[in-house]
Amino acid sequence: LENSIKINPLFFQAFYNLGLIYHERRDCNLAILNYKKAISINSKYIKAYNNIGIIYIYIKDYKNAKNYLNKAIEIEPNYPEAVNNLGIVEMDQKNFISALNYFNQVLAIDRNQLQSLAQKLFIERKICDWSNFEKHSDLLKLINKSSDTVTPWQLLAIDDNPKDELLRAQKYAKQFNKKLINITQIKKDKIKIGYFTPDFYEHAGMMNMEAIFKHHDKNKFEICGFDYGLKNNDETHQRIKTYFDEFYYVSSLSDKEIANLSKKNNIDIAIHRNGYSQNSRNNIFAYRAAPSQISFLGYPGTTSLNFIDYIVADKVVIPEQNIKFFSENIIFMPNSYYPTNNKRLISSKIFSRSDYNIPNDAFVFCSFNNSYKISPIEFNIWMEILSETTNTYLILLINQEEAKQNLINQIK
Repeated sequence: LENSIKINPLFFQAFYNLGLIYHERRDCNLAILNYKKAISINSKYIKAYNNIGIIYIYIKDYKNAKNYLNKAIEIEPNYPEAVNNLGIVEMDQKNFISALNYFNQVLAIDRNQLQSLAQKLFIERKICDWSNFEKHSDLLKLINKSSDTVTPWQLLAIDDNPKDELLRAQKYAKQFNKKLINITQIKKDKIKIGYFTPDFYEHAGMMNMEAIFKHHDKNKFEICGFDYGLKNNDETHQRIKTYFDEFYYVSSLSDKEIANLSKKNNIDIAIHRNGYSQNSRNNIFAYRAAPSQISFLGYPGTTSLNFIDYIVADKVVIPEQNIKFFSENIIFMPNSYYPTNNKRLISSKIFSRSDYNIPNDAFVFCSFNNSYKISPIEFNIWMEILSETTNTYLILLINQEEAKQNLINQIK
């Protein structure tokens, strides 16, 4: 590409393709530089504007992301990729109604933009908008029958069919090709385990993993952290990283470079915490970061990736009849696959019913799941229970005002 630019310095496609290479290698500055060079030659090259927007989304610079995506739309108002990415910007900032409008706009341009459709379904569930619930099964069939890839994560809470989950995972997995078949395991005194995630900070999964890191038997194991998250620097992060023998910040490295760093450290077992959940980087494991690669905790569904050898589960998460829908070998824990930090301090705050204008003798039901995990099926059962009993109350964990209002409308 560099030679082609020497021959023709105005060959803007070559600058764009260089941008793609640096983009793939996670060198954001050089990627943006080359995309901008393409634009300086061809000011209407919408692909370059869109890709700059994608990079700014990745580094969470939403102002610049919107700026470049809007420039693409000024040139081509019906450019679905840029409209979809504006929806992602709004979704990341929890502006769900605005995001929903963008995804609906994409589908008005092209109803076969299935990534936008999946995100639309997810947001409707997030804000408890069940007005299209009866159509969801038909829309899921459209996604399942298509050869297009859709991230499986957003559909896990919408579709509880393990066979369809496997089919979606198989389609999505095709973009991650095995880059290295064999890796040599080096015999040593201690087994080295590498934990790979962008989530080394305070959130539900990591708070419970902390005790795992803290209580590894250091006579038998060495543990390394590979943190590819951005701006992880809270109190939980600072505490967690002290439990590791080695801890690396690798967000600026390419997937191949992270895998090579793992191999340089002679990692025996690579723990992939994120599967297909948000911000995961599956190609790290396509390059074989370790002889054994295990999916654990963050994504309990199958990845259908031929380089993920195992998944940790239990007989509740993966019942006997669902084993055939997993590509991974399953490591069944004897009781629960989910770790609990039994040294975590319990809040000293005393809650009382009166805080919520509830009588002291009332019976209180609660569900503290995320709103997108509630469907009208469960909710109608809850309403029946409240209707048929006296002096009973329901408490839900709802953050979005839109979700609150939709639930109130449903109750009425």
